[in-house]
Amino acid sequence: MLSKNGWRGLIAGALTALILVSNVWTVLAGGQQGGQPGYFQSPKLQGPGGQNFDGGSPHMISAATFSSDGIDPDSYRFIFTGGYLTGTSANSGCVKAPVYLPANRTLDEIFVTAYDNDSTFNLFLEMRRVNNFTGQSNIMATVSSDDQANAILVLNDNTINGAHIRYPDYSYYLTTCLNSEQIRLYSVRIYMGTRIYLPTIFKQSIL
Repeated sequence: MLSKNGWRGLIAGALTALILVSNVWTVLAGGQQGGQPGYFQSPKLQGPGGQNFDGGSPHMISAATFSSDGIDPDSYRFIFTGGYLTGTSANSGCVKAPVYLPANRTLDEIFVTAYDNDSTFNLFLEMRRVNNFTGQSNIMATVSSDDQANAILVLNDNTINGAHIRYPDYSYYLTTCLNSEQIRLYSVRIYMGTRIYLPTIFKQSIL
């Protein structure tokens, strides 16, 4: 006959097994978010400043989110009918955008939808994080266009530095410079995975 502690251990083990079976079934059933296998929906959250995101993957940042870095606001413009940012003849066009990501997710890859039909300048976009306690900033991912092309480009980087999202340690943001009227930025997509932690189970002796 099981003791009280023995019954507790048995119940804890059964609950853990149920959680494992549920997660495996979700994977086998093709649980997807954003068309990517292995990404699971999280509860709806609210970021700093009231920005809403659902915690799912991918996280979308449209061109309309970006704003001037403060050096030359006239060096870029947003095209209402096209939904993209583009440079002007001022050849600067440096902009930045905040990135509000759910905590404890892991960045897998970023995609950038852009256009680069300039033979001199290339699109160069960075995702960065800044340490909120030391002020040190470092690059997490870099996407760049290599050649001139009269077509929409989808660029990506899956080599993420410091991929695990950590709050309140870091804040996250994107930077780019649209150096030409022939360079456009449409959107950035950030794909994330979820770390799943199982509860600790202590083995109880049955007397």
